[in-house]
Amino acid sequence: MLMLAARNGHHECVSNLIKAGANLEAQMNQGFTALMLSCQHGHEPCVLELLEASTPAAVEQTEEDGWTALMFAAWNGHEGCTRAMLEACADVNAQNNNGFSALMLCCQNGHEQVARNLIEANANLDHQTPKQVTALNMACENEHEECALLLLRAGSRASDVADAYGNTPRNISQKKGLQKALALM
Repeated sequence: MLMLAARNGHHECVSNLIKAGANLEAQMNQGFTALMLSCQHGHEPCVLELLEASTPAAVEQTEEDGWTALMFAAWNGHEGCTRAMLEACADVNAQNNNGFSALMLCCQNGHEQVARNLIEANANLDHQTPKQVTALNMACENEHEECALLLLRAGSRASDVADAYGNTPRNISQKKGLQKALALM
């Protein structure tokens, strides 16, 4: 019941289930928790309610692919949920099983304000996956120039770091015509 209420944003139901003693760290088949589902779907009131009742361990709980609630919030561009997770001391540099961080996931999808919040929380700007992909690679590859500019202005030094496929953010930007990003590299 808690999972369904959290996924669908039923804040009062989540509150009542918590008061009734629902297990906040329970996981579905693939490891999803109520907190992850609320973050994934952008239900900030549910996220706040769950965080208030949760243990610190619940904030860092992962599903089977290593995703945390913060990663789901960032990937989907849910600024309020991301902020709530950061205020709950979620690990801004946690990585999923493929080595992607929340900053990389939000830059992949062009969520500039979420990226700004993660950078302000000291996200590692130049973290590399095992295939040497960075947040700057992802922003440039997906033509999210505003995210690329944000990373560069914050001090990213990955402009000429080649990933496992031989691509650098600089040559990706050249191919995609990201002139503003190129000017900062």
